[in-house]
Amino acid sequence: MDAKVYELARRARELLVSKYTELGIESQAARLMEQGHQPGGVHYGAVQAIIAALTPPEGHVVVTRNEAGQAVAVTRQDDEGRILSVIAEFGTPEGYVLVPVEPTVEMVVAGNEAENESKFASEIYGAMLAARPEVPNVND
Repeated sequence: MDAKVYELARRARELLVSKYTELGIESQAARLMEQGHQPGGVHYGAVQAIIAALTPPEGHVVVTRNEAGQAVAVTRQDDEGRILSVIAEFGTPEGYVLVPVEPTVEMVVAGNEAENESKFASEIYGAMLAARPEVPNVND
């Protein structure tokens, strides 16, 4: 175990002992101090979770932008630019469209016209969606 991992494990045990003491279960704190955090031990999973939480993630955070300058993704990448993880992606999910919070006049007119022809909500909704203003996709 290298020095950095050893130090993280020591700090993790300290945090867990502190929490056990705070909760009034000193016997668990004492057992952890005696046993350490050996694989298979009762405290091993808890200590490993604390180590993971204390370990800084690898790589660099990169914001990818489209030609319009809009952010389309935030990723963590290594020094060679390989993506290690995706933190966030922006855009409209497949099968969805963007619509204004308040319907436009054109959308209301289309909905009213569809209501005169059909009483099915899905057809009225479809007509209103078809009349929505075009919004450029931020992923383009």
